[in-house]
Amino acid sequence: MDINQILNLLERPVPRYTSYPTANHFKATTKTNLHEKQLESVEGEVSLYFHIPFCRSLCTYCGCFTRIPSDYEKVLSYVDSLVNEIKLVAQKAAKRIRIKHIHFGGGTPTYLAKDDLTKIFSAITQYFSLDSKVEIAVEIDPRTVEHDIIKHLKDFGVNRISLGVQDFNDDVQRVINRIQPFKIISKSVEIIRSLGIDAINFDLMYGLPLQTIEKIQNNIKLALSLEPNRIAYFGYAHMPQMYSHQKPLELHHLPNVKERYEQFIFGRDMLVSKGYCHFGLDHFAQKDDPLTMAYADRSLKRNFQGYTTDIAPTLIGFGVSAISSFRDGFFQNSLKILDYKNKITKGQLSTSKEFILSKDDIIRQSIISQLMCFGKVNLKEVCPNHWEQIYITAKQNLHIFENLTFIQIFDDHTIQITPSGMPLMRLIASCFDAHTTFRWTDESLMTAQKQHSRT
Repeated sequence: MDINQILNLLERPVPRYTSYPTANHFKATTKTNLHEKQLESVEGEVSLYFHIPFCRSLCTYCGCFTRIPSDYEKVLSYVDSLVNEIKLVAQKAAKRIRIKHIHFGGGTPTYLAKDDLTKIFSAITQYFSLDSKVEIAVEIDPRTVEHDIIKHLKDFGVNRISLGVQDFNDDVQRVINRIQPFKIISKSVEIIRSLGIDAINFDLMYGLPLQTIEKIQNNIKLALSLEPNRIAYFGYAHMPQMYSHQKPLELHHLPNVKERYEQFIFGRDMLVSKGYCHFGLDHFAQKDDPLTMAYADRSLKRNFQGYTTDIAPTLIGFGVSAISSFRDGFFQNSLKILDYKNKITKGQLSTSKEFILSKDDIIRQSIISQLMCFGKVNLKEVCPNHWEQIYITAKQNLHIFENLTFIQIFDDHTIQITPSGMPLMRLIASCFDAHTTFRWTDESLMTAQKQHSRT
């Protein structure tokens, strides 16, 4: 294995493939009736996602859709819009669906006051039928964890909490504007478990300013001492061309591609040595965790929240910027809060972008999903009538990885990513991306760099 070849490939920007096609290919919607028709026809198991875009302060690494309100009054009308959107969607879809998963993301969902959380949860239970084993997950800033808030969430059925830890080192925390000493994280975990919520996820990051192997080791050691069920170990995506607040981070040492690679490999190996199972791009879980079992039985999925046990074919998104995923396509709510609220007030869906999937898209969606989840795909099983054509279009790029021993190709239809190729999973999956041509010319690289982070 030539480390320089890996590093050269890791420099190349490609999507994270939480969807296919990726959101930058969605088109402006001309009318909302396509979204409405999808809602009216959906039935069976469905998942819900709620986007709460508010935070108390801005973390300088953030790449999420967030806002820092000057006062809480501005949040109240957003909560009302969410409740009205729940009613609106339920009128079109609720009679034939059963909710299997609910996920609250942001922003910081626990930025909301207890009364406002109550309004949202009450609307969900009033207008939708929840499965008896529904998973309800909430992303939480550890600095907002309080006994009363967590108890409130537990009373509404929340049974999984994801804590945004990122890094435990004081100097890194200061640079990224997220001061949360270990004792805050530890206390948060203690409160959550004391109230009977046993499923806890940690988000950790590598590639942040000032991070070193020693600091990564400290992060993993402290995280493991709290025994989270799952750990998502993300690479920081530095994209100041899209997020101007990231630009000041360049005043500090940002790990280069070699340092990032070493930090990931060190963290991965440390987690695996401590009994965590590694799967997909960047997720780790304890051996008895449902996510590990989903990987073992090949039911693991990847969506906008990352790797999941959620196998529902439909995801309905609520709130500004939220994306709904149906069998036939994607629909994204407005990216402007005022526009979102105005449309909901008028009794309209706030759809601003959409993408209707072709048969070819659906095939490639499955191929990319299997590569991203399991590192292996059998084209003949995914598309028995079209696999040869699919392979031919990907052949040129696939052979680059085959020659470098990052993948093995069997009978021109089965692609297996090798252990050394796993860090290049995104790049290998891009061989099957028909919407973005990664021929790796100077021109295509310049275009990709504006839209995607480095591999």
